Amino acid sequence: MTVDYGVRPKAARAESDAGPNRLAVAGLVFGLLGLLPLPVVGPVLALCFGVAGGRKADRGEAGGRGMATAAIVLGIVGCVCAVLGLVVVFIQLTGSRGA
Repeated sequence: MTVDYGVRPKAARAESDAGPNRLAVAGLVFGLLGLLPLPVVGPVLALCFGVAGGRKADRGEAGGRGMATAAIVLGIVGCVCAVLGLVVVFIQLTGSRGA
């Protein structure tokens, strides 16, 4: 005997049913491009798209939470590498000449 109180829990959509998360995919692509061909713009875009894709995945509107996390990590790594590269260039350009 099953008792039904008239309240049914809302079924959560499966991640596979939610469809692809294009923001997370874009973030992952920009994260990969940000490591070499787009060293300054790519990581920033990867962070933006990764965070937006992660929020969309958390709301259950789309899947791809792992891709969004990877985009955020690649964006952070790319930003750190870009800053270090700019520091090295700045030191080389402002260093003493012919001592």
